[in-house]
This record gives sequence, C-alpha cells and structure tokens, in this order.
Amino acid sequence: MRVGLAAVKGLADSLNRPCLGVDSLDLHALASGIDGAHLVMLCAGRGEVYCGFRDVMSGNIVDRPIDDKVGEPLFVLRAQDSQDSQDRMTEYLRQSPLIVVGDGAYKYKDEVSSLIGQLRIANVIGSTETIFLKPGLNISSVLAQRAALLMKENQAAPAAPHYIRQSDAEIEWRRRQ
Repeated sequence: MRVGLAAVKGLADSLNRPCLGVDSLDLHALASGIDGAHLVMLCAGRGEVYCGFRDVMSGNIVDRPIDDKVGEPLFVLRAQDSQDSQDRMTEYLRQSPLIVVGDGAYKYKDEVSSLIGQLRIANVIGSTETIFLKPGLNISSVLAQRAALLMKENQAAPAAPHYIRQSDAEIEWRRRQ
C-alpha cells in the first residue's frame, strides 16, 4: 500500500491532476446507506481487525468519536488504553440502533454481538438494536460519490496514508531495541 500510494501520487502530480485521500473505514460506513452510529471492522490479517466508529448523517461522516484501532476484535472493542477511552467505547457500543459493517464484523459477528449484548445488559437500557450488514457493499460507487462531494465542497484533502498499524519493519525495529 505504501508503494502503491506513492506511485499514484507521483502519477497524479506528473499529470497535474488532483489525488484525493478517502478513508476506507469512512467508505464502509457511508456504503451502508443508513444514518446513525456505525461500528466498522475490516479484516487486517493476523486474526486482527481495523476498527473505527463513525457517525453518519445525511450521507456524510459527521463525527469519528473514537480513534481508529487495530488488534484482536474483542481487545480493540474493550479499549484497554485508558479509562476515558474505555468509557467512550462502552457508551458508543450501547447506542441503538448500532449499524455494524465490514468483513471483520461479519467474520467475528458472534463475539461482537455477545460483547455488545453484555454491555447493554450491564446498563439495562430500553429498546436495543444492532444491525449487522453482510460484506459486499458497493464501495466503489460510494468512493466516486464521496470524491465528487469533497471536490465540490473544496474539502479535498491530498492523499495521505492513515496507518493504524505499524509496518513490519517498525515492529521488528522496536522489538530489537
């Protein structure tokens, strides 16, 4: 991905064309076509998922209330890094309805559904609904719509990587220190 993005940016620059950056977690949330709270989980290999929370309203991302994470599915959903982060994550997972999208969410559906159920029972809230959407949403269509909207509103951010996980070289370098 790192080399591919550099090649695309070089090609766009040499042709004097814009090169837009659009987050794949945003695209999956938008592809659901449903307004509200979204949990996006994409398979990251190694038994891990990329996990992000998005609030969608009128076909646009209005908030990213919690930083994106990568790790084992239940570990990232329990937010072990700080009490504040854990509290925000718990409150977000208790929202109803909660739309859950991505191949990682579907792969680990039983575990994720069980955790959300436990969090909701602990707080005893009213009507709760979790909607798991099957993978295979039309991401390319949403990408084209998102790029057109960003360009129209002059909000087009230059393409820049959004790395959630360190590269293997960085992991190995830190391990050896």
